[in-house]
Order: sequence, then structure tokens, then C-alpha cells
Amino acid sequence: MLRRAGTSPVTLGVLVAASLVAPGPALAVDDKPCAPPVPHPEYGKVQYCPLSRGNVPVYAGRKQESGIIGYLRKGGSANWFLGYQCRDGTIRLGRLANDWWAAAKADNGRLGWVPEIYFAGGGNFEPDAGLLRTAC
Repeated sequence: MLRRAGTSPVTLGVLVAASLVAPGPALAVDDKPCAPPVPHPEYGKVQYCPLSRGNVPVYAGRKQESGIIGYLRKGGSANWFLGYQCRDGTIRLGRLANDWWAAAKADNGRLGWVPEIYFAGGGNFEPDAGLLRTAC
């Protein structure tokens, strides 16, 4: 058994046990980040991002008040985004909340913004770990 000067085996055991049960800082991890950019003929590069559901609204701007201009009908990783995200208006959905938005093209062809509250993985008020960021 390893022993440090002045540390009894009992004290060492208590310290180890405490470190195993004591909560550390809460760190949310995006376990489902957007995929790396891929070439796109019209937009240069896009990124496929997993959504938590289908029928996700696409807004005209980065605030809920800007209005819905279309939808992304399929969930999962079927949808691509224009490879950048910005922080703006907060969207709440039950206990979920987020103020990060991702540029997207709705299924009807209109360009707009998707609140990242609909992205799979991550926590409240967190950007997607894989989607590129830009100055907005």
C-alpha cells in the first residue's frame, strides 16, 4: 500500500471515498455534435446536425417573434445547416431553453434560423459543439 508521510490508511481511504461521491462542477457535454463540414454545390460547405425530432420550425430571424417561415420535416441527422451559429433570442420549450440559433434552409427552400433547442445533445443555453460559430 502506498503511504504518504502523515497520512494514515484510514484517512487516505476516506479521502478516496469522498472524491468518488462528491459532486464536481456540472459540465454539460454535447454527445451529439454536428458533423464536420462537407462540400455543397450552392452554399460551399454545410454541416449535418442531429435534431431531437421532426417538424422543427425555421424562423425568419433569430428571435421567436420573427415568425416561422418553414419547417425541417425530418428529425435525426437528415438536415444540413449552413455551418454557422449565433446567439440571440431565447426559446423555451418546457424545461428546455436555448439562445443559440443555426442558419438553415427549410424544406420549402426558404433560408432562416433554427433554434438549437431542437438539436440533439448538449444542455440549456449551450451552442452545438461541432457547428461552426461566426460573428453575427
